[in-house]
Amino acid sequence: MKNTRLHRTVPAVTLIALISVGLAAVATSARATEVIDRRDAQPGTVPVLKAESLRGRTLRLPVDFRGQRNLLLVAYEREQQADLDTWLAVLDTLAPQLPDFAYYELPTIGSSFKWMRAVIDGGMKQGIPDRAQRDRTITLYLDVDWFRGQIGTAGNDSVAALLVDREGNIAARWYGRYSAARGDSLRGAVAGGASAPHGVSPR
Repeated sequence: MKNTRLHRTVPAVTLIALISVGLAAVATSARATEVIDRRDAQPGTVPVLKAESLRGRTLRLPVDFRGQRNLLLVAYEREQQADLDTWLAVLDTLAPQLPDFAYYELPTIGSSFKWMRAVIDGGMKQGIPDRAQRDRTITLYLDVDWFRGQIGTAGNDSVAALLVDREGNIAARWYGRYSAARGDSLRGAVAGGASAPHGVSPR
């Protein structure tokens, strides 16, 4: 009788263990981006965040950005990918021409979607087979309205391209699709010649 009970109990225990492991995995993947320092006293700067690239690398932003000058392509809606792609199409060629420069794609999603993080990030990975591009893609799951206000883009619904140093200071902003004029402006800003008021470039 004891053996019979044991044989009936083991599968149930195993099932419970598997469910527990699965729930733990979901809970682990369902985390929002950690905001280490909101920098409320420094509006118009990039807050300090602990984030993860699509390649699985944990980063502390902005200090872990590779360049002294970094272009952050920030998008909030799936429909903005077409505009964002106009920047990506030229940056592989443009980036080597600029000293100590790197660029990143920052899809920014509300923290309420953290429970779908595994699905969202998994779908992005399928669409980005290149490992280097995955390493440059950092999805943020946080309070979008607060983030837009902090980085100074709350008044514009377009894709934002921000030129940022490793301290999180924003030297210049551009909105919308890439253009030759914005490429020239980016070169000038990287060289230290941003001419727009307060480092904010017009649309």
